[in-house]
Amino acid sequence: MNSENNTPFAPAKRIDLTELNRIVRKKELPKFTGLQRTTIDDLIRVGNFPKPIPLGKRSVGWLESELLDWQRARVAERDRQHD
Repeated sequence: MNSENNTPFAPAKRIDLTELNRIVRKKELPKFTGLQRTTIDDLIRVGNFPKPIPLGKRSVGWLESELLDWQRARVAERDRQHD
């Protein structure tokens, strides 16, 4: 029980989603985007995918927020085509 208001659960905390910005590694991208790694590489090469962030000598990652923006843009593009 929550002693503050005698309810069995604590009140939900509000989360500012703009503060969530985890790094997504390349091996996670297919699951995150639904695309195969070769397709992602092609999209990066032609400038149609968020740019990777160098993390080390041989590792890169992507900001989750940029990937989500990219996904939202795909949805908006789809919606414009169906209007």
